[in-house]
This record gives sequence, structure tokens and C-alpha cells, in this order.
Amino acid sequence: MSLRLRMRMSGFTLVELLVVIGIIALLVAILLPALNRAKEASNSLKCVANLRTLVQAALVHANDHRGYMPIAGATFREECTSATAEGIGDAGQVRYSYYREGSLNRPMGLAGSLAKYVGQRVRTTSKAELEADLNTGQIAKLFICPSDRDGGWLGYTIAEYTPSFWPGPESRQSYAFNEGVLGIAEPGDNSGVVEKGCRLRANTAKIKRSDQCFLLTDSTSLRSGAWDRSGIQVYYNLKWNQTLGDVWDSNMSGDRVNFDFKRHRGRINIAFCDGHADSLPLTRAAMGKVYFTVRN
Repeated sequence: MSLRLRMRMSGFTLVELLVVIGIIALLVAILLPALNRAKEASNSLKCVANLRTLVQAALVHANDHRGYMPIAGATFREECTSATAEGIGDAGQVRYSYYREGSLNRPMGLAGSLAKYVGQRVRTTSKAELEADLNTGQIAKLFICPSDRDGGWLGYTIAEYTPSFWPGPESRQSYAFNEGVLGIAEPGDNSGVVEKGCRLRANTAKIKRSDQCFLLTDSTSLRSGAWDRSGIQVYYNLKWNQTLGDVWDSNMSGDRVNFDFKRHRGRINIAFCDGHADSLPLTRAAMGKVYFTVRN
């Protein structure tokens, strides 16, 4: 038998090759959704782990700071003269974590305050250096959900409205925080706050039903209007005993924009103030059991 004939007999015809390619394409089409679901399940577990690490770091911060987790939210003239150690009533700098900005001792917000407790050193001698450190390393990884296709967004967790606007250190993040637990002060005007004292200033002694009060959740990057423009990713509360179900019902302060229905396929990952994190269905019924602050 000639060499040419043996090569012809041992090869594939064009039709056979096309059939094989078609079978492979069919198998890929069948397996790809399952692979995507498996990847998302893995990312969701990593996200829950991120949130658990962050809330536990906040509790360790409280152990080191007389029972106070990192302060976050906005200052208002009536109760806080400025977003400084003196302005928020912590002149001795024993409750919260600070960095130096010119002649002022400014609170670092969530990411800066927690960096130390996840094993990352950050510089505190200027805002620029602190921001540079917050956007690298372990703290940056923890604040960005693996399923966040935007890779987090540029935001801050502390701000001053007394009397002019000042934003705190900015870093990329995928999670929104509970201002009911971490908030500094309620505005004293007619902005809708009807019960004083419903912002706890991060004082763990004031948190009731800590296993039902949330600290952080998955969040979209829409509050600022654009993914690359900074803003504060926050859930506001107006009074005691409010839940994320109230946000669902009334779009309280516009905060329903924080609900990300796509990221985890209709579920939301939440870190609670007792140190645990969980994945819950993103439904009105489930959100009605997740509290901002509880009076009793």
C-alpha cells in the first residue's frame, strides 16, 4: 500500500471533522451555564468570607477602642462640629482610628480603620498616602466582591457637612454600610429623622439583637451616578426598628439603589454585628428581618 493511500485512509474527512466540532460546541453550550453557576457559587462564598472577615475586624477594633467599632457616616453641626477627633467628641482618640490631614486628626473611616486588623499596614501621615495604601493589598481585596464586575467603585465612608463638605479617604469598594450602627449623628433639621439616638456611633454596647442588625451588605455602585465618580455607599436610617424591608417598601432615602439583584443571582450577602455573615434571598420577606438598629 502506498504512503499516500495510507495517509488518506488514516485521516478525517471534512464531514467527520465538522461533526466532531459540532459535538464539541454542543457540549460546551451544555456545560458552560453549569460552569458559570459553579464559578458564581464560589465567588459568593468568597464574598461571604470577605464580609465575615471585615465584621470580625470591626469587633477586634472595638476590643482595642473601648467598645467602639470604626465610626462612619456624616457629621452634622447640631451634634458634631466637624469630622475631627475633637468634633466627634473623642479628643483623647481612644474610641476611633485617625490619620493626620494637615493640622487635623481625621477619622479614617471603615477601610483605613480595619486595615490593621486584617494584617495590612497603612500610612497615617497624610490623606494621599492613606488612600494609596487603601487601594492595594489585603484591605482592597476584602472590600471588593469577587462577583462585582466593576471591580468596586471609588467611595468614602466618612464625610463632613459642618459647614462645608469634606469627603474622607477614598478607596474602591463593593459594600454599603449601616449608618444606624456606625453613624455619627442625626441631622437636626426637617430631613426626616424622627427619633433621636438611632445612630449608635459604632458603640457596641448600644447594639441590641446584634445577630439581626447588619453592618455591611453587597451593594451596587449607582449611588454616585457613575462607577468612576466617588460617593458614599451607605444605608441611612431614620428611626429605631427599621429594616431593609423598609428600604424595599419606601425606597428610604433612595437607598433601594443599593440592592444588587444581579450580582449573586437574586441573593444578597450580609455581615451582621455579632460577627457572622450569611447569604440571604433578596426578597421583601427576608429583608424585613434585617435591622438597622433596635431599641429593645
